Amino acid sequence: MPSLDEKRENAIAAAKAMLTLLERCREFDWAARFYPVLDSLEAYDLNNAVARYEEIPFANMGGFLDLLLCKENGHTVRDVDSDNQLLGSIRAALTLAIANLVVYLKNQLDQPLVAVPDAT
Repeated sequence: MPSLDEKRENAIAAAKAMLTLLERCREFDWAARFYPVLDSLEAYDLNNAVARYEEIPFANMGGFLDLLLCKENGHTVRDVDSDNQLLGSIRAALTLAIANLVVYLKNQLDQPLVAVPDAT
């Protein structure tokens, strides 16, 4: 099973993919909310990374789940459908990678690493 270092690297890859996509699409406000997660992961402050991720508003009106990448919202998108599908895939990968850290830190239970979509 993957080591804690591998789980951390998996979460870092997912956070970087999220930031790559958001910045490519010029969605800097949401990107700014993910940087503290990445910074904490890179500093090996895993509990803080989890806490920073949990602070990101996902649900409810105006939350991250409401984000639609499109030209009408001022984004630079290649293809609305594929970029939004990629956004959902990366969000799911990052959520699962963070959850894998939580499960390991709290219960020392191993979960497989997450496949992180390519955001370039």
